[in-house]
Amino acid sequence: MRMVLFGLALALAALPAHAQNFGPLDGTWEGRLVSIDGPGLSKINSFVVRVVIDGTSARVFLLPASGKVEEVMPGAFQVARLKSNAVVIALGSGTDEDGTWVETWDFALTQKDGSRLIANWVREVNNVDMPATTADSKFSVAATGELARAR
Repeated sequence: MRMVLFGLALALAALPAHAQNFGPLDGTWEGRLVSIDGPGLSKINSFVVRVVIDGTSARVFLLPASGKVEEVMPGAFQVARLKSNAVVIALGSGTDEDGTWVETWDFALTQKDGSRLIANWVREVNNVDMPATTADSKFSVAATGELARAR
């Protein structure tokens, strides 16, 4: 009996693996991302995000509890993808009362199944006119979670 089971196990191991096909990445994905702690990372509150992927472009929205949906860097997000994975990224710059700032948003995504993505998000900000010794001069935040297909 052991030989039969061993032979069956070998036969199953020799079968070619079939790639998982979870369907397209294009669509609307939503979920809560939770702050990641680590050296050099600032702590943030968890937040709900919507990522709308359409070919090589994307739109990103914050969905606060107050209900007022806010689009982040409209028209700036681009998508690079390979099979089940994608990177959604935007670079932006502007000025405010502290001077010039430059920031990067990126989402590293992989399909968990047909209706969920594993998502890791990083935002880096450089307030180039602020003294480097100022706490908000340069900072990074990161969060992780799952996004569910909304549409």
